Amino acid sequence: MPSEQKNLSPIENNRVLGHENAEKIILNAIKTGKIAGSWLFYGPKGIGKATFAYNLAKFILSSDDIHNSDTISFNEANPNVLQIVSGSHPDLKIVDRGYSKEDREKIAKAISQGDALDESDMQKFKKTTVISVDEVREINKFFSKTSANNGWRIVIVDSVDELNFSSANAILKILEEPPQKSIVILISHNPNAILPTIKSRCAKLAFAPLKMDDFAKVVSNDEGLYKLSSGSCGKATAIINNNIMEIYNSFIESLDRYPRVQLNNVITLAEKIVIDEDVFDVFIELLHRFISILLKRIVNAQNIGYINNIEESLINKISVLRCVDDWVSYDYSINEQVIKTKTLNLDKKQTIINIITGLYVI
Repeated sequence: MPSEQKNLSPIENNRVLGHENAEKIILNAIKTGKIAGSWLFYGPKGIGKATFAYNLAKFILSSDDIHNSDTISFNEANPNVLQIVSGSHPDLKIVDRGYSKEDREKIAKAISQGDALDESDMQKFKKTTVISVDEVREINKFFSKTSANNGWRIVIVDSVDELNFSSANAILKILEEPPQKSIVILISHNPNAILPTIKSRCAKLAFAPLKMDDFAKVVSNDEGLYKLSSGSCGKATAIINNNIMEIYNSFIESLDRYPRVQLNNVITLAEKIVIDEDVFDVFIELLHRFISILLKRIVNAQNIGYINNIEESLINKISVLRCVDDWVSYDYSINEQVIKTKTLNLDKKQTIINIITGLYVI
């Protein structure tokens, strides 16, 4: 197993690999003067969409001549780039899930008292489950101000999937009449869930998972990790740093007696999964992957992508015991349970127990 990876946030990361086609499309639009005012960057989570967006912002806001460049490149020591990394550039607006009202008050109080809040302190505060309409309306205030530097103003919404009904309609109004020399970048991990009216107002740029060569340069040359993370560097880093590979292998091994459930093993597994929010979220993603692999096996697809022989053996065994419709319904039920748990703040341990035991009773 690779050693723990340093977590560079997308705004800190000045390095993008594996998205040459996206770079070519953007640069061509800039060179021809046909850069759209609104873009939808879409693709699987953790593959570099946000990093690409922030690097594009650094390029546009720090370069003297963006129209004659063959690469999205910039001087990392440029004051504009440093401002972006620190989150203080006046011509870049970031819209994401805000902290709850209670935690915002705690943060404000700590700052007013001169208390230093490091990364571990900030992780104790919880963000809301959606991007509120108030967060989106801040874009209008941002666009009402004059640009501080070369005239460009950029908004990055990360992610548009987290808009609720009200905030989605608010962003739609902004996309209808974007100001001159402005770019709104919407990042999506699930474009099928976005309002068609929002998609229709954006230029679309697809991002694919990294190829193994690029993945190895960024994370690891571990082929099993590559397959388990589906080529997502973000997911792979979370797997490494939270020892999720071991948890997933325990899950696979617990299916050895399928369809006979081993409840004690399920409870032990659930306790490991709920120890951290990232572990919970990544395990749910891996469970969806497991169902996807299972469905591929049932329909005899090629290049299924097992991470090891144990996974292959168990999926071969389980695939003949249920039909496609059963597994599709089960996969859908996972999403329902997770959404309900997060919305109502239910016990995650019980949710995991219900989801895993649900494998045995579909």
